[in-house]
Amino acid sequence: MLRATIFALGIVVALCGSLFLLTDRIVIFPKREAVALMNLQTPRRDPLGELLYGAVAPHRELALPEWAAYATLSLGAVTSILALKRTGAN
Repeated sequence: MLRATIFALGIVVALCGSLFLLTDRIVIFPKREAVALMNLQTPRRDPLGELLYGAVAPHRELALPEWAAYATLSLGAVTSILALKRTGAN
């Protein structure tokens, strides 16, 4: 059971690494703005958000270095391969 969990974790990490190969930057929006963008609407005005952050809620932008995609992909691949390794002296 533990080996299957480690294998699945390695596959997920490898898939994240392959996703990082395709993206230049990741933009994280607050929930209300993300839903409004998916529905192609203008976001509602939030009085508390305006008071705290101004007219527009802040968003975070993650710019990954070039080596991060390859490191994540290789780490996931090695983890999943080592989880499949046979144990025991045969």
